[in-house]
Amino acid sequence: MPYFLIQDFSQGLDARKSPATLPAGSLRYANNVHVTRGGELEKRKAFVPIVTLPPGSVGLASDRDALIVFGNGAESITAPVPLKWVNCGGVPSYLLDSARWSDEAVATVQMADNSRKMLYKGVPVTTFTYGAFPVGLQTFRGKVYGVESSHFMCSKLYDPNIWTDTEASSSLVDTAQMSQFMSKLNAVCVFQGQLVLFSEDGIQVWEVDPDPKKNYLVRSLTNSGCVSPQTVLNFGNFDTVFLAKSGIRSLQARQATDLMNVNDIGTPVDDFVSELIATATVDQVRYKAFSVVEPEGARLWLSLGDVIMINSYYQGSNIAAWSTYTPGFHVDGMTVLSGRTYVRSGDVIYVYGGMDGHTYDASMAEVWTPFHHADKPATPKVFTGFDLGCHGEWTVKVAQDPTQPEFNEYVGKVTETTFAEPNQRLSNVSTHLSLVLESTQADKVTVANAAMHYTEGSAA
Repeated sequence: MPYFLIQDFSQGLDARKSPATLPAGSLRYANNVHVTRGGELEKRKAFVPIVTLPPGSVGLASDRDALIVFGNGAESITAPVPLKWVNCGGVPSYLLDSARWSDEAVATVQMADNSRKMLYKGVPVTTFTYGAFPVGLQTFRGKVYGVESSHFMCSKLYDPNIWTDTEASSSLVDTAQMSQFMSKLNAVCVFQGQLVLFSEDGIQVWEVDPDPKKNYLVRSLTNSGCVSPQTVLNFGNFDTVFLAKSGIRSLQARQATDLMNVNDIGTPVDDFVSELIATATVDQVRYKAFSVVEPEGARLWLSLGDVIMINSYYQGSNIAAWSTYTPGFHVDGMTVLSGRTYVRSGDVIYVYGGMDGHTYDASMAEVWTPFHHADKPATPKVFTGFDLGCHGEWTVKVAQDPTQPEFNEYVGKVTETTFAEPNQRLSNVSTHLSLVLESTQADKVTVANAAMHYTEGSAA
């Protein structure tokens, strides 16, 4: 009897095509799972709460040794990991950005009175003559660099406490005089040994030197920029990822040339991300979207609201797959410390996988395959059974009408790989069939592949 094999899930979530035309290996829905280096699906770990903070703090950052939050006044907090409460000397509204200098944090915070503060080692920076403090920060070649309005500025060489033009190694330049759309800079990062400045509609690349007189603009890009400053992140060996108006994008060096382009890393999920942006407020997009690289799986996490977009990229395995996590709360901060990923929501800090790194919960892992047709979309078929290569318990449902993609029917439960057993029975007459897989098992459960058995024709 013929069967159709889904060999792996290496293409991940893909919203570019209709559910009836997506290729095998892609998914029309993939929540609370990620794709492994072998192209298999694996349920995410639990987000375990570790501490509830006193009211009034904002942000989540880290230095070499501790997590950091920003509040008003002094607080002593007991937590299973080192945690510093930084006194901003007033009521903070939100953390704008942070960077590390000699393993200590430099941070810039928006205050409730509409002022802005920059802190180094938890102490306000006072020697600053460049107007408003930066909104974006980056440590590079002996200095801390910052951006604010159209201004690109840097600290004194080897001293992030001093930002003044009376110091020869500190400087400020107006980037709006260099190219268009740079009047509202919001982020800065390192890319290929240079610094990249972002606005919402433009990008500039700068070569910088300890002597600021030797700094110069290398190139600029227009009609592309970053709308969420804290999503700017180095990812992989040659990419810088950011959230743009059109979706998740990355800067990428073109091989063997001196050029740079904006790569559509997020194209498979553009429609999904556009919906997230459309349902969020402007402030949520600007100040409540975050990205980190989760250390264990080297996966990109990019959060907006109560959804975390997950990119599993393993070049050697030809895997570039998107999926989503829904942790059950809105994300108000993310950071990585000592090989663990920490997430803040409200006044609660969570650690991914628990302190042991191996904790799972009963959250619903859910996967919908495309509507497969065995390369004969117009031929009626009787789907007689299915097989699943899996570990752990999965509930199996099937959908057979591409015009009603969310309608499905329960088939049964599978607890281990079924290929060596008689195939699981079906009796569905259709041209297409989609598998819907769900698991609430609080354990590491996986799906490696699947097969759909069928005969051609409409007679049962």
